[in-house]
Amino acid sequence: MDGYVFESVDQPCTLLLTYYSRSDQGSLFASGSVSEITPVGVEDLCVTTGEIKPFESDYSDVYQCWEVPVTLCFHRAGTYELEYLDFYFGDEVPRRLSIGTWRFEICAPGELAQPLVYNDYVATNRPDIYRFGSATLSPDIKIERIYCGEDRFFTLNEDTRESDRITLENIAAPVFFVKPKITAERDGRSLTLQGSECFCGGLDVDEEDILRSRQHAQEMQSNVA
Repeated sequence: MDGYVFESVDQPCTLLLTYYSRSDQGSLFASGSVSEITPVGVEDLCVTTGEIKPFESDYSDVYQCWEVPVTLCFHRAGTYELEYLDFYFGDEVPRRLSIGTWRFEICAPGELAQPLVYNDYVATNRPDIYRFGSATLSPDIKIERIYCGEDRFFTLNEDTRESDRITLENIAAPVFFVKPKITAERDGRSLTLQGSECFCGGLDVDEEDILRSRQHAQEMQSNVA
């Protein structure tokens, strides 16, 4: 899974990573004893984890499936790219694992206005298709742009307050996660808001998606020194 996340300084952001391994090959996560996680190539970032546990899928007889929640908290505003984390499994030797290609846009304290704008579309059936619509959006807020990447933005249809199907370019992973930045206007004042997440390609994950996910991770893992 790759993704784009807009967040504020010192605000935790939890990503639910999934790892697949063949049932006959075992998994590092089977012990469940991750003592520490450190980011690779990114400063001013604290990473913690929650309960790591297996989950059932239609392909559990072939693959072990693991949920690995990681919570990221950036301490400085800026734009960050993160692809790898070092996992410590109860010893002093880290295992460097790919997490996909992630871009985080972190704004300064006080820049992000409230409330969170909930996206009615929590998932789509293709990683390169994104949609946004909000039935709960206050009528006095006029959305100007919705960013689903640093240089990817679009607007809503004024009559429906929903987007068309947005095609995302150069998406390599089978699932692309978006937690968007939203620029808006209310009573003549500019606002920066945050939208809730959408899992592009998160509907109807099948064995082909699992194989694509493993291949994507292996290609990234091959770059690890």
